Amino acid sequence: MITLEEAKQIAAEWLSDISGCTEYTTAYAFYNPRSEDSVGGWDASVAVLKESGRRCSFTAFISDYGGGEMIREITFEKGEGKCTEPFWAT
Repeated sequence: MITLEEAKQIAAEWLSDISGCTEYTTAYAFYNPRSEDSVGGWDASVAVLKESGRRCSFTAFISDYGGGEMIREITFEKGEGKCTEPFWAT
């Protein structure tokens, strides 16, 4: 199992600007800053599998690895992870 920080370093090799992460039971899914105009794309997000540290697109995470249960949303400010409440907890 890899840690959040290890996964973030792996994701940083693909994404130039990581603003947040969704933690799933089987992976961390990192993404670029989002806005109302965001449309996604190949460089908009990357998943890092917890078990192996393998990096893949978010689409591949869902279609090839079956996704996983969402645990929490994490935002990054000034290079440090800040945990926020999951949207369904409010």
